[in-house]
Amino acid sequence: YICAKRAPVRDYLMELDDSGNECKVCKQTFGSQTAILTINRYFEAFHPAEFTLIKQ
Repeated sequence: YICAKRAPVRDYLMELDDSGNECKVCKQTFGSQTAILTINRYFEAFHPAEFTLIKQ
């Protein structure tokens, strides 16, 4: 998983909380639906501005 609130872009890795389904940094919760998204689809769906940065 990646974290949208962590910089720089290459470090957008999630630190999941003890329950294993919420990011400690951005607090994004990952249910089964979100868990199957690829990194690009996650950014495109939830963080389009950062997704644009990654594509450049």
